[in-house]
This record gives sequence, structure tokens and C-alpha cells, in this order.
Amino acid sequence: MVEKEGNGKNSHTSAFERVCCANRNCMDAYPTFLAVMWCAGLCLNQAPAAFAGIIYLVVRQKYFVGYMGQTSQSTPGYMFGKRILFFLFSMCIVGIFNYLLVHYYGSDYKEYVETITGAASALLLIP
Repeated sequence: MVEKEGNGKNSHTSAFERVCCANRNCMDAYPTFLAVMWCAGLCLNQAPAAFAGIIYLVVRQKYFVGYMGQTSQSTPGYMFGKRILFFLFSMCIVGIFNYLLVHYYGSDYKEYVETITGAASALLLIP
């Protein structure tokens, strides 16, 4: 497909196909994003989860715009989005683990973990 981009007739078709592919990729990743953001906000802390969610939406826009150019331009947005999803997923795991500690052992580390995730959410801005 990339070698056909030089022709005037096929350039619109390949651009349309790239946009459709980026749209499918975004639709495939969106339910996972919603699930981990919801779980991270519910189980641990809403502020870092919301901040990571806003950054994720901006990064997906960057991915989409990069995909409309050449597919290699979308790689930084893709990798950054995966990093944010990993952060949200780790917040989910830590929040569930803290709930289990409170329920079974009576020790609550939520304040410490909230401080760490609040500070770590600012690190998400580093590309």
C-alpha cells in the first residue's frame, strides 16, 4: 500500500484505509482503557486516574494523527498510550491488593499508595 501512495488516484484510497485502520485500533483499545481507568479510580484514587485518562485521550489523538501520515509516525503515540494503560492497570492491581489487605489483615496502606501514585502520575508527562 505504501508504494501506491505516489499515484494521485490511489493516494485518497490509501489515506482512507489508514484512517479506517486507526479508527479500528482506537475502538479496540477503548474498552480496555475504560475498564482500567474505572477500576483505578474506584479502587485507589480518582485524581491520578482522571489525569492519566486525559493524557491517554490526548495521546490517542496524537496516535491517530500520526497514523494518517505514515504508520511509523504513530509509534510514539502507541507506545506512550501503552505506558499509560500500564500505569492505570498497576493502579488497579495495587488498589485491589490494598482492599484485600484491609479486609483480611486490617492494615491499610491506601494513604501511602495515593501519595506515590499522585507523584507518579506527573511522571507520565515524560515521553
